Amino acid sequence: LDDSEQGLIETRKVQWKAFRPGAFFAVCLVTLIVGVCWARKVVSQTSSSTKSMALVSFAAGSLPKYDAAWQTLISGSDCPDAFHLKSKNGAKSGGKISCQKTDDGGRHFKFPAGEFDINQQVVVPAGTILEGNANPNNPSNKAKKPLAIKQTIFVATKGISDFGTLYCGNDNNIPQGQAQKLRIGFLLNSNTIVKHISYQGKDTVRPHDNGYLCGGGAFETPGCVSSGFSNGVGNGHEGQRYGCFDSKGNANNLITGDGKGVKNVLIDSVRVNDYFREVGGEGDYGKTGQGSQVAVFVAMTKDNSPTQITIRNLVSMLTRGDGINLHGNVQNSIVEDCHVENTGDDIYAFWGSYAENPVGNVFRNNVGVNPGMTRWYKYGVCVAIYGVKELTVTGNKCYDTRNFGQSC
Repeated sequence: LDDSEQGLIETRKVQWKAFRPGAFFAVCLVTLIVGVCWARKVVSQTSSSTKSMALVSFAAGSLPKYDAAWQTLISGSDCPDAFHLKSKNGAKSGGKISCQKTDDGGRHFKFPAGEFDINQQVVVPAGTILEGNANPNNPSNKAKKPLAIKQTIFVATKGISDFGTLYCGNDNNIPQGQAQKLRIGFLLNSNTIVKHISYQGKDTVRPHDNGYLCGGGAFETPGCVSSGFSNGVGNGHEGQRYGCFDSKGNANNLITGDGKGVKNVLIDSVRVNDYFREVGGEGDYGKTGQGSQVAVFVAMTKDNSPTQITIRNLVSMLTRGDGINLHGNVQNSIVEDCHVENTGDDIYAFWGSYAENPVGNVFRNNVGVNPGMTRWYKYGVCVAIYGVKELTVTGNKCYDTRNFGQSC
């Protein structure tokens, strides 16, 4: 199963020695025996693989399924000892979400194993910890798909399937609040932690309006909805550090959250867009599978205030845009020990753009596989840097197909 996940095929060469005519019958007999053994081995391997797939399918099917009622609890201020869940799949009793007050007055939520609907960008208030039931990532093989039965999995109820979807507010083409309906995931404020959860998006395309990448992360931080000036030569736009601007440099007032920078955000041991993947079908999954636009997107802020974030041990198996993109005045942030595959653009990107002071940032000990794959390798590199003052890139490994078939 592991080998099929990695797309590895082992080939063996068999050398035949010359034989005398008198040994013909013996050779035929040996050949027959070898053929029968090989056939039995293939059947055995196929049976084993089928059993493994059945086990994965059974585990996913046996997960309790819950609606989106939990979203109000997280975005509010209550901290009940137990928030009882009602199962969607007919179980007599569902699990519960527990909450404990932290020493600094925050809230620590613990989710049970299960599949949870998510239908909007859920605001995670400052001082909130979201913890799932189990770490979904295997440290010895991060590409290995975990059994779902122990996992806390948030599944988007809808996704982007129309290239013409208005998404980024270019030319003020969407009202305030519309982006939050399209960018299904989590909006993380200061002093928040998200760990031991999985997220599965349902986007099947990257809309044209998001061509300059304004967001769409499973996890985002507050800031401008639009990308900021990115369509053309930058002369004359260097001072656009205050306010929000679309890809052409036109001003607007579209924001997520309060539009300002955050600090002490930690994303630790989460898994993105792997729940729907069928092991052994990665090629088709990469081209037509469901996911999010980005795994993590840090937005430019409307007042040039800095954002500080740590992303550790994140695994993402499919995105329509970048894997992780730190955009704007990002400071003292770390992306480490992550594993990101099958993007439609760059895998690890730092996009300081025209921010004032993006310093103290680190990309280290990460793995990237197949940049640009979900858009047929038209664009995408493993590590991309578009404007920065200080960024250390060290210990990263990148893998790509040898013959991707894209002509220049």
